[in-house]
Amino acid sequence: MIPLKLLLPATYLSYLLHCLPPRPVQPSSAAFCGAADFNPAPLTHIPPVFPSHLVKMVGEWSQIMPATKEVQIMTGQVKKEVEEKMNKKYKIFTAKSYQQQEGKEFCIKVETGENCPGSLYLYVSRDLSAKLKLTDAVWIELSELCDASTLPFPLDQLQYLGLKTPGKKCDIFRGINYKTLLTRMLGYTNYFIKVQVGEGEEDYHILRVGCAVTQVRRPTLTNLLENKTLIDDIEYFE
Repeated sequence: MIPLKLLLPATYLSYLLHCLPPRPVQPSSAAFCGAADFNPAPLTHIPPVFPSHLVKMVGEWSQIMPATKEVQIMTGQVKKEVEEKMNKKYKIFTAKSYQQQEGKEFCIKVETGENCPGSLYLYVSRDLSAKLKLTDAVWIELSELCDASTLPFPLDQLQYLGLKTPGKKCDIFRGINYKTLLTRMLGYTNYFIKVQVGEGEEDYHILRVGCAVTQVRRPTLTNLLENKTLIDDIEYFE
């Protein structure tokens, strides 16, 4: 599991610890288009005045970026280990995009040429000696696109947390559509929600929001992607 680091001052540690949602568990019945065991990524900046149930942890997962030559080399170096874990051989094994955390942890989306929903994601860590370690390899699938009006919680609870700059305000915060993570632990759902935050072409955010069935009115924003357009696809991210 990729370690999570708290970046807030020590005075906030006890304030945040109880906000952690449960970790999803990969089902034992996962096939070659397998289920995802993943670790939700956190929000980068959290204004301290917001209710604790809206706050998770602070981390440093980057925005999604196109795979570089370096990332492709890393992907090739762990291919054999991935094939052993997934119990299959890949003729196509191409890094498409990635996120990184402090240049040490990587979440890499890989194109495998398989004709099934979802994508393969690799979790790779790199130590100070540049040695690579495959932390996990999971097949992750999101649901079909749903209209934001069908969300089980009100989006206005997330409006100010949906802006990365503390204190920043916007006149628009309109839900457009969303997808959910299909592999989930009982009683907990992850939503990937596209919202409009302005009138510009790239004034859209995609929020990653977790919500327990027993606390449907208390969603938790765990991360977001910025500078998206109306037609950009909603994809999985940490």
